Amino acid sequence: MMVMTAKTTTMTTKMMMMMMMMMMMMMMMMMMMMMMMMMMMMMMMMMMMMMIVDDDDGDGDDDDDDDDDDNDDDDDDDDDDDDDDDDDDDDDDDDDDDDDDDDDDDDDDDDDDDDDDDKVFGHPLFKQK
Repeated sequence: MMVMTAKTTTMTTKMMMMMMMMMMMMMMMMMMMMMMMMMMMMMMMMMMMMMIVDDDDGDGDDDDDDDDDDNDDDDDDDDDDDDDDDDDDDDDDDDDDDDDDDDDDDDDDDDDDDDDDDKVFGHPLFKQK
């Protein structure tokens, strides 16, 4: 072990002080870097959350509070169109009446089939005569 003279002790204390200062500076830099990283991460998360589109009705528009009224109006218009489609469906009911006429024709055919005794019901193995 070296002998501690006044000169050596002051040198070692200076070295120790320098080391402590360096360590403190490094720690501060690390802390600042960590804080910056955390802030960046938080900002990124916030941006991502803001970019998410709340599209429940599937029309491609963002369903924010501001846009809700507009979207509702659009939906109402769509409903009106749907009502028109319903009217068309009523026309389809008229077509169904035509189908009923066809059914009557089919009934006539069935009557003809009833006259035939060879008609097969169900599976061919179970023939009923």
